[in-house]
Amino acid sequence: MPEPHIRRIVTGHDAIGNAVVIANGEPPLVHTDSRRPGYRTTDPWRTNTTPIPIVLRAGDRTRAPRYSGDK
Repeated sequence: MPEPHIRRIVTGHDAIGNAVVIANGEPPLVHTDSRRPGYRTTDPWRTNTTPIPIVLRAGDRTRAPRYSGDK
C-alpha cells in the first residue's frame, strides 16, 4: 500500500488581522526517483536563511500575549 501524501497548511493574517489560509494541499517540493519505485521525499517548508526573518506590521495581534494577568 502506498504511503499517504503529506498535506501542508500555511496560515497567515489578512490586512485587518483575520486568520486566513494561504495554502492547503501537497507541498510544492516533492522529489521522486524513477530508479526507486515508491520513493518520495517532501520539503514541506524551505527558506533561504536561518532563522527566517519575521516581519511584524504595526498593530499586528501576534506581538503580545493573548491574555493578561495570571490565568
